[in-house]
Amino acid sequence: MEIKPIRVIVPVNPADFPQTQVDTKKPRSLASSFKPPEGKWTFENGDIILNGYHVATLIEDGKNKPQAYFTKLAADLAAYREYFIQQNAKRRKKKIDGREVIEEYDDTGQIDHVCALVEAYIGKIMRLLKRRYENTADGMAVNLDEDSQLVINGMNVTAFLVMARQYPTKKAKTFLKGLKNRLLLILSNKQRSPSYEKFRDVIESLINEIDGELFRITQTERLLESSHK
Repeated sequence: MEIKPIRVIVPVNPADFPQTQVDTKKPRSLASSFKPPEGKWTFENGDIILNGYHVATLIEDGKNKPQAYFTKLAADLAAYREYFIQQNAKRRKKKIDGREVIEEYDDTGQIDHVCALVEAYIGKIMRLLKRRYENTADGMAVNLDEDSQLVINGMNVTAFLVMARQYPTKKAKTFLKGLKNRLLLILSNKQRSPSYEKFRDVIESLINEIDGELFRITQTERLLESSHK
């Protein structure tokens, strides 16, 4: 029987993922770890279905929907992936170096399939929002929402950061670099504005977060490169 890994942490070849091992001395409550996202989510005929509609269709037909629609859909996809793994992974005891652990595995291939679909859909959402952002960023309308989060041309920057954390790829890295440059430009343009102080703290905090994500993605890339040598 082929033992396949199941948890997708970064988008690399699934064969490179390690088996998940759990110390039995610290048991986890798998039944309550993850809850399904809102709506009726199913995996049918090789595709993810939400409320009777293929997710791919929802993305394609929703191109004119607001940014919040897509950021929520991306977050729900990530939540469904974890819930699907929790519900469908098989578990067995195994001894490693004299220590008994619980090993999760998937002998059907369904978990790998769902993980790949979720990554593809989140990637498609990111590309769609990135194009929308780039098409409107020349004439930047900048403001803070009711939660004091920065909004550029109607798009919440924090939401982009959340999506980049969920999908830490080279494309996300390129996008974050471009976003950082936009923020630096805004900061520069705001220096003579009466609202400069209000924006400065928020933008500088976002830039620090972006730097942290860029560092994390770079470190992950280096680890993956080292593991293949």
